[in-house]
Amino acid sequence: MSTVYFAHDRQESPTPRKLALELAGYKVTLFTNGVALLEALARELPDAVVLDVLLEGRNGFEICRTLRSKYQPASLPVVLSTAIYRSRAYRDEAESVGAQQYLLRPCEPEELATAVTALVGERAGKPRDRAA
Repeated sequence: MSTVYFAHDRQESPTPRKLALELAGYKVTLFTNGVALLEALARELPDAVVLDVLLEGRNGFEICRTLRSKYQPASLPVVLSTAIYRSRAYRDEAESVGAQQYLLRPCEPEELATAVTALVGERAGKPRDRAA
C-alpha cells in the first residue's frame, strides 16, 4: 500500500481529504505541523507528501523548500494546498520551492487524491534518490 504524509492546518478538518486519499488506496499519516512531518521523514520515506500552506510554525512553502534540499521531486512528490493564498505570486512560490502541484481549496477531496495518484504514478519506477 502506498503511503502519504499529510501536514494539515487547523482551519478546517483534514478528514474529508484524508478519507478521499484512503479511498484511493493510500495509507495516510496526519501531522499538525511540518516539523513533525520532517522528523517522520527521517525514519521512513512515504510515496508522497501533502502540505497545507498555513501550518503551525514553519509554513508549507518553508517545509517544501527543506524537503527539496534533501529529496528530488522524482523521489518525493509534494502537493501544496491552500484556501487562503490564492494569487499567482503564491502559485509561483510553490513552483519555486519545488511543489509539483498547488491546489486551491475549496475543491472536491477527490481532486487531491487524483493529484497525488498522478504524481505517484509519474514517480513509479524511478529511483528514490535522497539528494536533490
